Amino acid sequence: MALFILSVLGGYLAVGVVFGLAFVTRGIARVDSVAHGASVAVRALLLPGSVLLWPILIRMWISALRKSRIERQPSL
Repeated sequence: MALFILSVLGGYLAVGVVFGLAFVTRGIARVDSVAHGASVAVRALLLPGSVLLWPILIRMWISALRKSRIERQPSL
């Protein structure tokens, strides 16, 4: 049972690291316009939180992408 819990936790963190790196390099500016042009130091500080909170942040990122697509569509 303990091995299963550690495996699930390891998988969660592995996905979180991959997502966190993508989020702090590309996604943060889409979710929060104030973060556009943030320094490497600021992004490094945001990485641990994005690794742990990736399920919430991925929803925010997808929502921001959908919103930007709707805004870019030409009016008929």
